[in-house]
Amino acid sequence: MTILHIRAPSDADFITIASWINDANACARWAGPDMPFPFAVADLPALCMVHSALSFCLVDQNGALLGFAQCVEKGEGVMRLARVIIAPAQRGRGFAKVLCERVLQSTAQQCAVMAFTLGVYRDNPAAIRCYQQLGFEVVEEKSSLERLEMRRQAEFG
Repeated sequence: MTILHIRAPSDADFITIASWINDANACARWAGPDMPFPFAVADLPALCMVHSALSFCLVDQNGALLGFAQCVEKGEGVMRLARVIIAPAQRGRGFAKVLCERVLQSTAQQCAVMAFTLGVYRDNPAAIRCYQQLGFEVVEEKSSLERLEMRRQAEFG
Protein backbone atom coordinates (compact mmCIF):
# COMPACT_ATOMS: atom_id res chain seq x y z
CA MET A 1 0.00 0.00 0.00
CA THR A 2 1.33 3.40 -0.98
CA ILE A 3 1.51 5.91 1.86
CA LEU A 4 0.77 9.44 0.66
CA HIS A 5 1.09 12.80 2.34
CA ILE A 6 1.08 16.48 1.44
CA ARG A 7 3.76 19.05 2.15
CA ALA A 8 4.86 22.47 0.99
CA PRO A 9 6.69 22.53 -2.35
CA SER A 10 10.45 22.94 -2.62
CA ASP A 11 12.41 24.56 -5.44
CA ALA A 12 13.23 21.06 -6.72
CA ASP A 13 9.50 20.28 -6.88
CA PHE A 14 8.92 23.26 -9.16
CA ILE A 15 11.64 21.98 -11.52
CA THR A 16 9.77 18.67 -11.73
CA ILE A 17 6.37 20.36 -12.16
CA ALA A 18 7.78 22.48 -14.99
CA SER A 19 8.78 19.27 -16.79
CA TRP A 20 5.12 18.16 -16.77
CA ILE A 21 4.02 21.24 -18.76
CA ASN A 22 5.20 20.83 -22.32
CA ASP A 23 3.24 23.40 -24.33
CA ALA A 24 1.26 26.63 -24.09
CA ASN A 25 -2.09 24.83 -24.12
CA ALA A 26 -1.11 22.55 -21.23
CA CYS A 27 0.19 25.56 -19.33
CA ALA A 28 -3.01 27.58 -19.82
CA ARG A 29 -5.21 24.61 -18.87
CA TRP A 30 -3.16 24.06 -15.72
CA ALA A 31 -2.46 27.59 -14.55
CA GLY A 32 -4.80 29.91 -16.42
CA PRO A 33 -4.22 32.74 -18.85
CA ASP A 34 -1.95 34.77 -16.57
CA MET A 35 0.81 32.14 -16.55
CA PRO A 36 3.29 32.87 -19.34
CA PHE A 37 4.60 30.11 -21.57
CA PRO A 38 7.34 29.44 -22.05
CA PHE A 39 8.50 30.40 -18.59
CA ALA A 40 11.93 30.14 -17.03
CA VAL A 41 11.89 27.17 -14.67
CA ALA A 42 13.62 29.28 -12.03
CA ASP A 43 10.69 31.73 -12.18
CA LEU A 44 7.96 29.12 -11.58
CA PRO A 45 7.93 29.37 -7.75
CA ALA A 46 7.41 33.15 -7.95
CA LEU A 47 4.83 32.81 -10.73
CA CYS A 48 2.84 30.38 -8.56
CA MET A 49 3.03 32.45 -5.38
CA VAL A 50 0.24 34.88 -6.08
CA HIS A 51 -2.78 36.09 -4.15
CA SER A 52 -1.77 34.48 -0.84
CA ALA A 53 -1.90 31.02 -2.36
CA LEU A 54 -1.44 27.97 -0.18
CA SER A 55 0.62 25.45 -2.15
CA PHE A 56 0.80 21.71 -1.62
CA CYS A 57 2.64 18.74 -3.08
CA LEU A 58 1.44 15.15 -2.88
CA VAL A 59 4.34 12.77 -2.29
CA ASP A 60 4.67 9.07 -1.64
CA GLN A 61 6.49 7.40 1.25
CA ASN A 62 9.78 7.73 -0.65
CA GLY A 63 9.29 11.45 -1.24
CA ALA A 64 8.52 11.07 -4.95
CA LEU A 65 6.45 13.99 -6.22
CA LEU A 66 3.06 12.83 -7.50
CA GLY A 67 1.10 16.08 -7.76
CA PHE A 68 0.69 19.75 -6.96
CA ALA A 69 -2.29 21.97 -6.12
CA GLN A 70 -3.05 25.37 -4.64
CA CYS A 71 -5.86 27.09 -2.79
CA VAL A 72 -6.21 30.79 -3.44
CA GLU A 73 -8.30 33.21 -1.39
CA LYS A 74 -11.14 34.58 -3.52
CA GLY A 75 -13.04 36.62 -0.97
CA GLU A 76 -14.30 36.43 2.57
CA GLY A 77 -14.52 32.76 3.45
CA VAL A 78 -14.07 31.51 -0.13
CA MET A 79 -10.99 29.63 -1.34
CA ARG A 80 -10.42 28.50 -4.93
CA LEU A 81 -8.84 25.12 -5.64
CA ALA A 82 -6.43 25.81 -8.48
CA ARG A 83 -3.46 24.56 -10.48
CA VAL A 84 -4.12 20.91 -9.79
CA ILE A 85 -1.66 18.74 -11.70
CA ILE A 86 -0.61 15.11 -11.39
CA ALA A 87 2.64 13.66 -12.71
CA PRO A 88 1.92 12.38 -16.23
CA ALA A 89 3.08 8.83 -15.41
CA GLN A 90 0.78 8.74 -12.35
CA ARG A 91 -2.48 9.93 -13.92
CA GLY A 92 -5.54 7.70 -13.74
CA ARG A 93 -4.54 6.14 -10.40
CA GLY A 94 -6.72 8.24 -8.06
CA PHE A 95 -3.97 10.57 -6.89
CA ALA A 96 -5.88 13.71 -7.93
CA LYS A 97 -8.73 12.84 -5.59
CA VAL A 98 -6.34 12.16 -2.69
CA LEU A 99 -4.42 15.37 -3.38
CA CYS A 100 -7.57 17.51 -3.58
CA GLU A 101 -9.12 15.91 -0.48
CA ARG A 102 -6.04 16.63 1.58
CA VAL A 103 -5.59 20.13 0.19
CA LEU A 104 -9.20 21.00 1.02
CA GLN A 105 -8.88 19.56 4.53
CA SER A 106 -5.59 21.32 5.24
CA THR A 107 -6.88 24.63 3.89
CA ALA A 108 -10.05 24.36 5.98
CA GLN A 109 -7.90 23.76 9.06
CA GLN A 110 -5.64 26.76 8.32
CA CYS A 111 -8.24 29.29 7.16
CA ALA A 112 -11.79 30.32 7.98
CA VAL A 113 -13.35 28.74 4.89
CA MET A 114 -17.07 28.62 4.19
CA ALA A 115 -16.85 27.41 0.59
CA PHE A 116 -14.45 26.21 -2.08
CA THR A 117 -14.71 26.96 -5.80
CA LEU A 118 -12.85 25.75 -8.87
CA GLY A 119 -12.92 25.94 -12.63
CA VAL A 120 -12.53 22.93 -14.91
CA TYR A 121 -12.66 22.49 -18.67
CA ARG A 122 -15.81 20.75 -19.87
CA ASP A 123 -13.73 18.42 -22.03
CA ASN A 124 -12.02 16.95 -18.94
CA PRO A 125 -14.57 14.38 -17.73
CA ALA A 126 -12.11 12.61 -15.43
CA ALA A 127 -11.46 15.83 -13.50
CA ILE A 128 -15.16 16.68 -13.39
CA ARG A 129 -15.96 13.23 -11.92
CA CYS A 130 -13.16 13.64 -9.38
CA TYR A 131 -14.47 17.01 -8.24
CA GLN A 132 -18.06 15.73 -8.07
CA GLN A 133 -16.88 12.84 -5.87
CA LEU A 134 -15.40 15.49 -3.57
CA GLY A 135 -18.77 17.21 -3.26
CA PHE A 136 -18.36 19.98 -5.83
CA GLU A 137 -21.47 20.95 -7.78
CA VAL A 138 -21.67 22.78 -11.09
CA VAL A 139 -22.67 26.44 -10.92
CA GLU A 140 -24.02 26.72 -14.46
CA GLU A 141 -24.79 30.45 -14.29
CA LYS A 142 -21.09 31.16 -13.66
CA SER A 143 -19.88 28.64 -16.25
CA SER A 144 -18.98 29.24 -19.89
CA LEU A 145 -19.18 27.11 -23.02
CA GLU A 146 -15.59 26.01 -22.41
CA ARG A 147 -15.34 25.84 -18.61
CA LEU A 148 -17.48 24.74 -15.70
CA GLU A 149 -17.45 26.63 -12.44
CA MET A 150 -17.96 24.40 -9.42
CA ARG A 151 -18.55 25.04 -5.72
CA ARG A 152 -18.83 23.10 -2.47
CA GLN A 153 -19.30 23.94 1.15
CA ALA A 154 -16.22 23.64 3.35
CA GLU A 155 -17.69 21.16 5.83
CA PHE A 156 -16.28 17.68 5.85
CA GLY A 157 -18.52 14.89 7.01
